[in-house]
Amino acid sequence: MAITEMGDCDEIGKQLNKRHKPQTEWTLMLIAIIAGIGCIIMHGSSHFEKATGAYAQAAFSTSLKRCISKGI
Repeated sequence: MAITEMGDCDEIGKQLNKRHKPQTEWTLMLIAIIAGIGCIIMHGSSHFEKATGAYAQAAFSTSLKRCISKGI
């Protein structure tokens, strides 16, 4: 009796899918892309890495942590 009052499970599933579409986290995707490009640049350039490798890596990781903590 209670099951028949709930309605058709296929129709309810279709309605739920329309209302609850997942949202893409574009800011997180952008941060990941920028971080990936930064890592490629830092590790690809041997001159840059020799000159300021430790400082650049520390600055990059600090700025990335700040962006993630602020939700940017």
